[in-house]
Amino acid sequence: MDKQVVAIKKKISKLTEQLLYIQQECLHENVVGEMKGDTGNWCQQDDSYWISADCQDCGKHLHIDSKKERDLYRKYSMSGMIK
Repeated sequence: MDKQVVAIKKKISKLTEQLLYIQQECLHENVVGEMKGDTGNWCQQDDSYWISADCQDCGKHLHIDSKKERDLYRKYSMSGMIK
């Protein structure tokens, strides 16, 4: 493999690690997104609600399921940040 390609891949790998670290440490307090849902199913237990948002500080995309992450869903849905 070309030396330049190898060098670029190493840089990408290092930067990806740094980005993942920043995203893990971020509190995601500055998000923009929307509430979504899949309702009207024959069985109401199959209805689902989630938030799809992007953190403006670290760039991480958040998918917050109302059933799996109740506290986090409640936090964002009541914060006024999600429309």
